[in-house]
Amino acid sequence: MRHSLLLTLILISLSVASHAYKEQNIAITVNGQKRTMICYTPNNMKDNLPLWIVTHGMNQDAAYQRNGDHLYEMIDTARFVVTYLQADGSSWDTGGNKDQNFVLQTIDELHKRFKINRNRVYWSGFSMGSMLIYHCMPNVQDKIAAFAPCSGIQFSESPWERCKQPVNLIHCHSKKDDVFPINKYDPHGYAMHFKDVNKCTKYRKWTGVTLPGGYGVGDKEVWSGGTNGSEVEIYMWNEGGHWPDRNYIREMWNFCKRFSLVAGPEVTSIYPEDGSFDMDPLQHREFRLTLDKAPELSTVKATLSRGTTNINLKATTEDDGKTLVLTVPTGMSILNTTYTLNLSQIESADGGRGAGITATYKYGVEEVGDELSIDTIFTPNWQQQSEQVGRYIPRGWRCTMTGTDGKTVTKKPTDSIGERASQLVYYPDEGDFHQAFLLYPYKDKRVDFFTYDAVVRPLLRVGKQRLQFRSIYYNLQSRNNKVSMGVQIKNPSNGDVVVELKDIKPTKFLRNNVSAIVGSTIYEAIIEIPKTTRYTFSYFMEHEVGSGKYVDGIVVSAPLVLSLPTNADVYKGGFLRTMKAAKALYDTAQGNESLSAMVEALAEVIAKYEGFVSIQPSDYAAATKAVEEAMRPIQAVGIRAVKEEPASLFYDLQGRRLTAPLQHGIYIRNGRKQVW
Repeated sequence: MRHSLLLTLILISLSVASHAYKEQNIAITVNGQKRTMICYTPNNMKDNLPLWIVTHGMNQDAAYQRNGDHLYEMIDTARFVVTYLQADGSSWDTGGNKDQNFVLQTIDELHKRFKINRNRVYWSGFSMGSMLIYHCMPNVQDKIAAFAPCSGIQFSESPWERCKQPVNLIHCHSKKDDVFPINKYDPHGYAMHFKDVNKCTKYRKWTGVTLPGGYGVGDKEVWSGGTNGSEVEIYMWNEGGHWPDRNYIREMWNFCKRFSLVAGPEVTSIYPEDGSFDMDPLQHREFRLTLDKAPELSTVKATLSRGTTNINLKATTEDDGKTLVLTVPTGMSILNTTYTLNLSQIESADGGRGAGITATYKYGVEEVGDELSIDTIFTPNWQQQSEQVGRYIPRGWRCTMTGTDGKTVTKKPTDSIGERASQLVYYPDEGDFHQAFLLYPYKDKRVDFFTYDAVVRPLLRVGKQRLQFRSIYYNLQSRNNKVSMGVQIKNPSNGDVVVELKDIKPTKFLRNNVSAIVGSTIYEAIIEIPKTTRYTFSYFMEHEVGSGKYVDGIVVSAPLVLSLPTNADVYKGGFLRTMKAAKALYDTAQGNESLSAMVEALAEVIAKYEGFVSIQPSDYAAATKAVEEAMRPIQAVGIRAVKEEPASLFYDLQGRRLTAPLQHGIYIRNGRKQVW
């Protein structure tokens, strides 16, 4: 009996130690009516903590929501206040302002009691509690920093049309929800509307992702780069149903905690600047960031990283706190390789959260040559691939046609393909390209043309590359029908979409029976690859199937992926090549009495920059500009260097090296796009 009592006391003490938060039942009066809530404050409560408001589902209550999401269990470590509001009866006012006033007055009351941070208030809701969020959202944007609705949308309203500013939104939904089934109420479409409101510029998708804490496996999509740093995320987990649970809580918190109603400290300058190179591992161990407002040092989290190795940087401030100094700790070694500086979190005293900064540095001296180095990473030889197997679909590729009923038919290289179908097309006369692929849905709704065999898939390495391709409408009707085309690059092992370009619209169309394509539209994008592997590349096109619209199509060239030259190659190499040209021009022009003043000025500039070195791209850019300006007056009178300059490297759109530029189209010369 004594052992049992002792064990009970130990378990009680462990429970108290692991859950030191405090629960309170709070009542307030709103518009003359008593309203209640269950509030939790963390252990060692301090001022200025974020507030998280939760609204439950229809025919449920605050206690049911609490027991389902377990959000309160996070607050001792995550450090925020959470309050579960109780509806008046079994439902919320999703058409008026009664419960909107309840939410707003809750913020005022908890600020009085706990001094919560008004700039970091977040609101999540389940089912009808989610509907309430969407209803109130346009009217409370100045009070709520981020919204986290779950398993519910408005039936008849379009809240995004009433939002006057960007919305930080994460929506979570079970794919097996039987009350708000996703094929009927389309929460994904809701998210898409808000990303348009925010004018988001970046998109990432993950499939089969497990959320923090090990809960929930599903698909996650994020639209970022919106106005004022706004973001939209949707997470749809595979299991579950229509009930509140902890599948999505940590993901919600990780999303919401980054946002504030007020701007945090923003970086206005950094030394060494982003992209600096030839850095000395022993000398360049300090980074100085100028901010527009002083940061709270305790919130600064900064690392210098290479691969999975992270060096935590020491943070101090100078100049009234607006200069942030990040230092590599003594004893930590830096190698001659590329490092990334990540300032992931920075806050101000008023709770504002800055966007931080990411900068890339290259340690170790890089030698550069007379020519800019660019490598062709990927370009398929469709003509050779088609000759080996069949004419219409290249070897290693597939073409999938999707009908209006959602059913798909896949075409392979060995299949017989009719005249009215997606296929390779050839243009024998000189033009932008000799072979291309015709995206041609005909009576289907969509066509996808993609790499299928692993050998054909491009091997893309971590980092940035340049993607290029050409396209042109198949005919006038295609252009007038405003068909939609895009490009996608994804990881076939996990389904992650790393690049997606949508709504590509060529500017011209083909005439009937042409033998050469001239005037196709060039598309170019810098793509960032997160992991070295073989990726699936695909073109896709959609159109609205209807009477007279069966001849929609777009002709696309083979894709070209090129390496990006290093900063040292571009800036230091560009400067050295300019200096070489300046010296050659000086040798040619000296002795010409009519140009003596210009030649003397050029000699002075050459002497000034002889042996010039720096680690910053902007310094080399300024030096190059100064030398070019000194050369320009001599060149203007028709003087050219006698010395022969090194032959330039030309690449056509297919990545083939040429001895001269194309007569038509686009090519790469010394790392720069040239249009002919």
